Amino acid sequence: MDNRTRFQRLMSFGPVDRLPVVEWAVWWDKTIERWRGEGLPDSITDPGEIREYLGLDMNRQMCIGPRKASLPAPEAYGRGIVATMDEYQAIKPHLYPDPEAVIDRALLESWAERQAAGDTVVWLTLEDYRPYARLLREYCQKTAA
Repeated sequence: MDNRTRFQRLMSFGPVDRLPVVEWAVWWDKTIERWRGEGLPDSITDPGEIREYLGLDMNRQMCIGPRKASLPAPEAYGRGIVATMDEYQAIKPHLYPDPEAVIDRALLESWAERQAAGDTVVWLTLEDYRPYARLLREYCQKTAA
């Protein structure tokens, strides 16, 4: 049974020959350093290539979100970056990138070929714009009261 079929059957509660062997998270830099010391070639840097090298079932993930790379980071993990309308107006140019600028079509097409062949599972994460809208709405409700 190929990777794609196995994953599809598992997700629809169908029979499978075995559970998929996947690691969906990207590894820490210290983990990669250790593996290099244990024989992982320096030439293998791509997470998908590392999965293949380790003998895992192949999967690929692309995250597509409403932020440009230029969006300022929060002061601390989990903290917001917008508290006022002026702050929102300041970051607005860093939001909602042109999809053509975010999506690597050639990369997705290469993944699609492997998925069609049953070699890989492609996982797209589409992050939502609504958290920004919710924060803006909450701010507007507070200032209107």
